Amino acid sequence: MNDAFPSSASPTTPAQPITLRSVLIGLLGSAFIAVVEPYNLQSIQGSYLSLDYSTPAAFALFFCLTAIFNPLAGLLRRGWALTSPELLVVFSLMGVATSLVTMGLGAQLAPNLVAPQYFADPGNQWDTRLLPYIQPARKLQLGDQVWTLIPEKVIVPQGEEVARAFYEGSRESTGVPWSAWAIPLAVWSLFLLLLYLGMICTMSLVRKQWVTHERLTFPIAQIPMAMSEGAPGQFFRNFWLWIGFALAFGIASLMALHRRYPEIFPFLPISTVPAWDVLGLGYDVKVIFRISLPMLGFFYLVRTDILFSLFFFNLLAVAVEWLMNSQGIKLQEQLSIYGSDSKPHFAHVGMGAFVMIILIGFHRARHHLWNVFKKALPSGSPAGVDGEDRDEILSYRGIVAGLLLSTVGCSLWLWMSGMPLGMSLVFYLTAMVIFLGLTRIVMEAGLAEISAPTIAPSATISAFGSQAYGGPAGLSALGFTFIWCGDIRTSVMATAGSGLKMCSHFAGDKRRLFWALFLTILLAASISVGLVLVLAYQEGALNQNDWFMSSGPKYHFKFPAHYIDHPNEVGNATWWWGRGLTALGAGVVLLLELSRRIWFWWPLHGIGFCVATNWLMYDLWFTAFLAWLVKLAVTRWGGMGAYRLSRNFFFGLILGQYTAIAFWVAVDYFKGGKGYTIFWI
Repeated sequence: MNDAFPSSASPTTPAQPITLRSVLIGLLGSAFIAVVEPYNLQSIQGSYLSLDYSTPAAFALFFCLTAIFNPLAGLLRRGWALTSPELLVVFSLMGVATSLVTMGLGAQLAPNLVAPQYFADPGNQWDTRLLPYIQPARKLQLGDQVWTLIPEKVIVPQGEEVARAFYEGSRESTGVPWSAWAIPLAVWSLFLLLLYLGMICTMSLVRKQWVTHERLTFPIAQIPMAMSEGAPGQFFRNFWLWIGFALAFGIASLMALHRRYPEIFPFLPISTVPAWDVLGLGYDVKVIFRISLPMLGFFYLVRTDILFSLFFFNLLAVAVEWLMNSQGIKLQEQLSIYGSDSKPHFAHVGMGAFVMIILIGFHRARHHLWNVFKKALPSGSPAGVDGEDRDEILSYRGIVAGLLLSTVGCSLWLWMSGMPLGMSLVFYLTAMVIFLGLTRIVMEAGLAEISAPTIAPSATISAFGSQAYGGPAGLSALGFTFIWCGDIRTSVMATAGSGLKMCSHFAGDKRRLFWALFLTILLAASISVGLVLVLAYQEGALNQNDWFMSSGPKYHFKFPAHYIDHPNEVGNATWWWGRGLTALGAGVVLLLELSRRIWFWWPLHGIGFCVATNWLMYDLWFTAFLAWLVKLAVTRWGGMGAYRLSRNFFFGLILGQYTAIAFWVAVDYFKGGKGYTIFWI
C-alpha cells in the first residue's frame, strides 16, 4: 500500500517564489543556529540539536516562526506574513545550516587539524610514524627544473603552541592565532565547497526521479510542508497536534528536571533485555526496548512494508549475531568503529546492500538520467528549450558540469593531501555512493537518525588494501577524511534533498535557491568553525565536548596509524571473506527487489536489510515496531481518512520534543547550567 503523504496544497504560481525576504530570513535563522548550537555543544553541553538528519534546531526555530512570528506579522499587516513558498525556502536554508554547524563540519574541522600534533606521545609515536608524512609537498619536475606546485602541510596549522593553546586555552588571553589558521581554513574551504557542490548537484540530478516518478515519502519534509500550508497559524489549530506536542514536551521536561533534581521521577521508556538468557542458552546478546518520540513521529509517515522490514531484519540480525557468538564465528578484520558497531562481517554485508540499493536506483532512473546527460551534451538541445529542467535549481548542463567539477576538484585535492591520484578518485566516488545511499534511505524510510554500515576509509582499505594508499603519506590523509565522511549522521546532501522536495510543491523559477543554499553553507560553516576556534582558545578544548574535541580526533588518527604498522593484504582469506559477504549483501537486496516485483504482497523491503545491523537500529527497532503496529491498525480500521487525521498527533510528538530541547538549552544558558543532556536520539 502506498500511503505516502498527499499534499493538500495546490501549487502557487508567483513569478518569483524565492523572494529576497525569504532568503534573508533563512540566512538570519541559519546564522542564529550557527552561533547557538556550537555554543550549546561545547560550553553548555546540553541536548544535541544538530546531530542527525532530523535537524532539531531548524524544527524548533521554524516552530517559533510559523506558530508565533508569522501569524503575528499577518495580524499587524496582511502582506507582512510569509507565504507558503517563502516559509519552505526559510526551512530549507535552516535545515542545510543545521547539518553543518556541529556533526556535519563545525565541530569536526578544527580539532582534527591539530589533534595529531597535540596527542602525539611516546606511546603512539605519532611524531615519527604520522606527523612527518602529513600532506607532503607536491612538485613538478621537467628535466633539471623542479617546481613546487603545493607546499607541504598547508592543510594543517603549524606550531606546537597553536595546538597546545587550542586544547588548553590561550595563555594571557591572546585569543585565536588567526595567522596560523588562515591558510589551512582557506585550503579546506576550497575542498568543502567543491564537495557540497557535488552533493547539491547530485540531489538536483535525482530530484525529479525521486519526487515525480518514484514518489518517495520524504518524511522529514512532510512536517514543514504541513506547517506552511494555509493561512498563517492554521496548522496549529488542530487539537490532536497539541495533545502530541504536550505529551512530548511534558516527558522531555520531566527528564530535564530529573537531570537537575534527581528526586523528581522521570519517564524513561528504555529497557534492555538479554536475548535468549531466559532460555539458559548463554551467549548474551542484548535487545534494547527504547521509545524515541520524534522517531515514532517520523516512522508513522513511512510505508508499512518498510517499517515491518526495519524491525524484522534488525531482530534477524540479533539472532544471527547470537548464533555466530555461540559458534565462535568472527571475521578477524579491523575496520572503523563507525557503522555496524565494529562488526566487520555486518559492515561488509551492509556495504554490499548499499551498493545494490544505488544500482537499483540507477536502473529505475536510467531513462531520466540518460535524458539529463543527453541534454547536457554540447550537441544536445538545451533542456530549457522544452522546459524539462524548469523545476530544477540548476539547468541540466549546470548539474552535469557541477558534478564533473566536484569529482575532478575533490579528487585532485585528496591527491594534494597525500593520496595517490587514482585512489583519490576511488575514495571520493566511494564516499559519494555512501552519502547517496544514506540519503535515499532517509528520504524513503524516515530514518532521521541513522548512519552507514561502513564508511569510505574502511571500505577502501578493506577492498583495495592499505598498500593502495602508497605508504604513510596516503594513509595519514585518511585521518583527515573523517572530518567529512566519518560518523555520517547528517549531511548537506540529505538536507538539500529535503529542501528540493519541499520546493517542488510550488511553481516558479527556483534558480535562486541554488545560490541561496551556497550562501547558507558559507555563512553557517564560517560562523560555526570560527566560533569553535574562539571557544576552544578561550576555554580549552579539553574542557569541552570530549567526543568531538578529544576522543573522536584521537581515534581518527589511530585508524591510519594502525595500518601504517600493520598493512592489510589483498587476496588472503580475510579479504575473500569480506568480498563474499559484500556480494551476499548485494545479492539479498537484489532478491528482495525481484520478489517485490514478482509478488505484489511481498512484505520485505531491501532498505530494512541495508540498515539492519546499524548500531542505531538496535535502539530504534522497537520504535519502528510501535509505529508499524499503530499505523497498521489505523489504516485497516479507519482507512486513509483516519490516517490523515492521526498524523497531526505524531507531528506534535516531533515538534514537542525538539521545542522542549531548545527550551531547556535556553534555560541552561540563562541559569548557567552545564551537562544536562536530555536526549541523544
